[in-house]
Amino acid sequence: MDAFAGKMGRRIPAAGADRPAPHPRRRMRSPRAMTLVEILVACVILSIGLLAFVTASQASRLQLAKSSYYTLAAQAADSEIKDCEGSGFSGLTAGKTTYNVTGIPGGKMTVVIGPLDGNASNTNIVEVDVTVSWPSPPGATTGGGALVYSTLVVQTP
Repeated sequence: MDAFAGKMGRRIPAAGADRPAPHPRRRMRSPRAMTLVEILVACVILSIGLLAFVTASQASRLQLAKSSYYTLAAQAADSEIKDCEGSGFSGLTAGKTTYNVTGIPGGKMTVVIGPLDGNASNTNIVEVDVTVSWPSPPGATTGGGALVYSTLVVQTP
């Protein structure tokens, strides 16, 4: 048997200066090929990334719905406050009134007109409180909200 003969009589090339001799039973593979473990790790990393993206997009969608509800609520409350201020002191009647708010599913606007701080002796000034509230957006467990605007209307001589 010469110096290059291995077990079972096969020739094994001598180890070069740049690489060791391969194991006789090891199959040579391309350095560009990926093992099954590498593919599985890549799939897990990709799945985690996709899960984070889906979670972030869902939270973004809910936040967008919530912010649009706040915008609509602010517009409705501001409009009601302007109507009350425009009607003047003599045009206001003490009491509580509730309306539906268009554009907000389940949205309610409550307008309370009464004496300042509930003190009946304040006959020259009334407080107008406008509260707009709504339940959570469809598909969300949280996210309902409320917005309160207040103003004072004074009787001028």
